[in-house]
Amino acid sequence: MQKARPTTRTSTATGDQIAKGASPALLFAVLVFACILGQTPFAALAREGEIALEDLKRCVTTVRAEARGSLDATEECLSLGFEDCMRPLEGAGYTYKRYGCFLHQFELWQAFLDETYDALLEKTLAGDPKRTRDGHLPAAPKLVEAHLRWLALRDSDCSFAGLRYGRGTLRLDAPLQCTRDRTADRTFMYLHWIETMEF
Repeated sequence: MQKARPTTRTSTATGDQIAKGASPALLFAVLVFACILGQTPFAALAREGEIALEDLKRCVTTVRAEARGSLDATEECLSLGFEDCMRPLEGAGYTYKRYGCFLHQFELWQAFLDETYDALLEKTLAGDPKRTRDGHLPAAPKLVEAHLRWLALRDSDCSFAGLRYGRGTLRLDAPLQCTRDRTADRTFMYLHWIETMEF
């Protein structure tokens, strides 16, 4: 049975990924300012302090082991590498620095979420035959529905997170910080669901 996995990739500073399922306002903001970064030295400089996805995974694995799988263990890894990302950019525009670093962190958490969602959906699909034999409804369709609804809610909320600043500079990085935080929380929840699933 083929997985019905929704696409959730988002655009990068180089514009090589297209967002699907994101709200128009959030997508527009990300694309516009990604283009701005792509035409300035800030995007290239931001790469000096970036961490890799494997670094994030190691942090999450360690923190969750120490916290015994607690859902409140996101904070330690949430801003992993953020200070290092900002440090090489001293003297550059502060807003662009923050935007580039938040963008990279969001990309990492989104990639981690995608992988975790895949694993959760695969495990859910594997357990559905037993659920139906026991007279229960299959769970995979509900997981897909819940994931898509959550993505829409996240993007809507985080669009507002930027708009509430009006003309302030925080309107640029607030949506990315919001989506990073929400995505990290959801990733930890999916990891918890994988570990505690009964079927």
